[in-house]
Amino acid sequence: METLVPAKGLKDIASALRYIPDPPTMKAIFEYFDGQYTFDQIRLALAHHKRKAR
Repeated sequence: METLVPAKGLKDIASALRYIPDPPTMKAIFEYFDGQYTFDQIRLALAHHKRKAR
């Protein structure tokens, strides 16, 4: 996973969910980080976050 999304990215994206209105959209997350993470990285980080939340 870390080859596709660095550990810092996983943590940053999961933490940012507090500041993004529900339901969080990919575009809102992308814009929150000013394009720092790709849509693919965001998608993977969200899937990782949901899986850990189980």
